[in-house]
Order: sequence, then structure tokens, then C-alpha cells
Amino acid sequence: LRQNCIAALRKLADQGTISPKQKRVLLTDIIVCSAKGEFSLVEVAYELLCGEEATSAVVHASIKKSAKEVEDEIVRAAEAAAEAEASRARDIAEEEFAEQCRIFASSLPESPSPRSFS
Repeated sequence: LRQNCIAALRKLADQGTISPKQKRVLLTDIIVCSAKGEFSLVEVAYELLCGEEATSAVVHASIKKSAKEVEDEIVRAAEAAAEAEASRARDIAEEEFAEQCRIFASSLPESPSPRSFS
């Protein structure tokens, strides 16, 4: 989870969706929380909005429902539609995650206080 969240933050910063400063603040918060044995808010947001279960559940539910209702040819079309829907869901989730990143970054200090690491 943590590594995927960090990779997502890097991707958002590379795309210009979040600023380098926001990325730095969020990464610092991840590091501080990790040192305390906790999860940061941005990690929780990533898991809820972009986690593997969030997108794969949409795909599997669509495929199962379609497979029961239609013949093989239509199932293939439904699977393609489900994949497209999952892709849209991932895009929406990524944008929601980016928005949460911007909000979290604005509420965190630019550098943690020394006592934060204890």
C-alpha cells in the first residue's frame, strides 16, 4: 500500500496534478507516520479511492452480471464495457485522490517538528 501510494504521488506530481511542494509535504507525512507505526491520511485515502479492491470489484460485478444474462458474444462486449468503466472509475478515483492530496498537503506543516519522529 505505502509503495503504491508513493508511486501515485510521484505520478500526480509528474503530471502536474499536484505541486512538487505538495508531494514533498505528503511524502514527509508518510515517512513520519511510518516511523510511528501509523498510516497517514493520504495512504488511507489512496486505499479507499484507488486501492485494488475498489476498481476490481466494479469489473468483476459487471462481468458476473452480464455473463448470467446474455450469450457469449454479448458477454465479450460487456467485458469490454466493464473494462472501460473500470478505467473511468480509476481515472475518477485518481482525480479524487489528487484532490485529497492537495487538501492534506495544505493542512500539513512544510517540515515536521523534531518531536514528530519520537
